[in-house]
Amino acid sequence: MNSKLLFAVLICIGVVISGCNNYKSNDFTVSGKITSIDENNGYVYLDNRSRVIKYKDYNELKVGQSVKFVLYSTLEDDAWVIEKIKVKSVEILDTP
Repeated sequence: MNSKLLFAVLICIGVVISGCNNYKSNDFTVSGKITSIDENNGYVYLDNRSRVIKYKDYNELKVGQSVKFVLYSTLEDDAWVIEKIKVKSVEILDTP
């Protein structure tokens, strides 16, 4: 009887572990040159306003810098909702 219970528990653990292997990360990378910074809203604009990122530490950045943002979405789908996109890290690639 105990071996059947152990076997059932092992099967359940295997199913749970295999389900976790399909985890999809919401991280993505955006890079470009900072063309302007909106200090009132905390927005950083890359590549002539084609990309907008809300960044609380915008005062550490300067117009003209080339940067790489690693971002993640708090939404389940791929919609670009600026309030739901969070900054994971920022790397300054080039300073003017």
